[in-house]
Amino acid sequence: MNRSIGVIVNPSSGKDIRRIVSYADSVGHMEKMNLLLRAVIAAESKGIEEIYFMPDPQGLARAVRARLKQDGGPWEVVKVLDFLPMGKATDTAKAVAEFERLECRAILVMGGDGTSRDIAQTGTIIPIMPISTGTNNVYPEAIEGTIAGMAMGVVAMDPESVLIRRDKRIRVRVNGGEEWIALVDVVCSKQTEIASRAVWSPEDIRWLAVTRATPASIGLSSIVGQWTYLSPDEPEWIFFECGEDGEQRLSPIIPGRMIPVGKIALVRHSCDESHEWRADQGGTLALDGERMVRVRMGDIVQLQVDRKGPNRILVEETLLKHVKSR
Repeated sequence: MNRSIGVIVNPSSGKDIRRIVSYADSVGHMEKMNLLLRAVIAAESKGIEEIYFMPDPQGLARAVRARLKQDGGPWEVVKVLDFLPMGKATDTAKAVAEFERLECRAILVMGGDGTSRDIAQTGTIIPIMPISTGTNNVYPEAIEGTIAGMAMGVVAMDPESVLIRRDKRIRVRVNGGEEWIALVDVVCSKQTEIASRAVWSPEDIRWLAVTRATPASIGLSSIVGQWTYLSPDEPEWIFFECGEDGEQRLSPIIPGRMIPVGKIALVRHSCDESHEWRADQGGTLALDGERMVRVRMGDIVQLQVDRKGPNRILVEETLLKHVKSR
C-alpha cells in the first residue's frame, strides 16, 4: 500500500488588495508553518511514510523539515519535490503531475479559492483537502492542522473509511476559445485590466455565475447568498445580474464592509444547462475572485457547470466513519 500524500502551500495567499481596503485577517508565515508542523506530526503518527511538498520561493517547505529535525520530530517523512519554483500556477501543475507519478493518496492544499482552482485546472482525480489561508475564502475550509493530519492518515491507511464529494466547477470559454475553470464563482467586471486581480468594488460588477451561495459567507458569492441559498451538493448553479436599478441588499463582499448591491435577475440552471452572454462593453472575467480573462465588446462568454471538479475529502465524515469501523 502506498502511504504517501502531497502538500501544496501558497505562501502568498491572503496578501491581496482586499487586506488593505478591509479588516480582513492575515495568516502569516509562522502561522502557516505551525499548521503544517501539526499536520505532519499527526499524519506520521497515523502511519504515513512520505509527505511530498511542492517547493516554494519563500522556502516554507524546507523550513518545516528543518524545524521538525531541530525539535526531534518526524522530519524524515518530509520530502521536497525537486524543481525550481517560480511562484506561479505552473508550480502547482508541476507538483500535481509529480504527485500523480508518485501515486500519492491525497493532496493537502493550503491557500485560498485560487489555489484550489489551480489544482482543478489540472484535472487531477487525486482527492484534496483544501484548508483556508487566503482572503474571502469560500471553497477551502478552516481545518485545524492536527485534525487535517489525522484525516490524511485515514486516507492513506484506511481507504474504505474515506468519504469524498465530487465538487462542481464552472467551465468558461470566450468565443469558443481556451477553457478556464472556476470552483465558486465567475464574475464579469467592468474593469479592463488584470494587473490588480482582486474584485471588491460592487460598481464594477455586471453579473455573477455561482456554484454555491449562502448568507453565511464572505466574498462575491455572498451577493447571491443575500437572495437565495445554493448548496455545494445541489446539481444546480445560478446566474445573477447586478444593477443599480434593481432592489438592493447589503452584502459582505469583503470583511467588515457591508456593501449595497442591486439585483436585476436571478436565474437557476441545472448542471446540464449552459448560458451565453454577449458583451456590450469591454471588461474582464474574475475566476474565484481574481480577474484573469479579458472580454471585448461583442465577445460571447459561454458558461457551463458540471460535477467534474476536485474530489474533496469530507474530513469530519471520514474521521467518524474510521472511528466506527474500528
